[in-house]
Amino acid sequence: MASYDEEVGVEEVVESTSGASTLDFFLGADPEQALTKDVMVKRLGLVFTLRSISDEAIQTCMKRSEKRQTKAEKQRGVAPERDMGRMESLVLVEAVQSMKKDLGDGNYAEPVTLQDEALLSKWGPRPEDVINTWLLPGEKSQLTEVVTDLAGYETDAIVEAGN
Repeated sequence: MASYDEEVGVEEVVESTSGASTLDFFLGADPEQALTKDVMVKRLGLVFTLRSISDEAIQTCMKRSEKRQTKAEKQRGVAPERDMGRMESLVLVEAVQSMKKDLGDGNYAEPVTLQDEALLSKWGPRPEDVINTWLLPGEKSQLTEVVTDLAGYETDAIVEAGN
């Protein structure tokens, strides 16, 4: 059972024996299960279902967003620069499970994925192109922040455990 002290903003962990086993938690849990969150881009009235992505996927996006280096830069050992806009687009391609248009009154159009053939034939050819066509840079940045929060990078993901 946890209590919260608002004055200092610290969660205190109070021991309790409820019969639950930590080992049972690890044996029954699926650490690969992605967390999801629905968020709306107000300007478009589009609801994006975003999922957390793995560290490996984030690293791949980072590598793919590196700008080409000259031979001289490589020889001097200069670290490659990253195209942050491209990195955000690549992260979103990995994280967007679906998109659906908000029709109002709690109604939504049928969802579509970034891999939909009709969508790609009009706005592609790559899912990244769809993201870049439809989203403003600030919208991409905010959606990417949601994805990284889902992946555990938010500032309140870890709290100090007390005795």
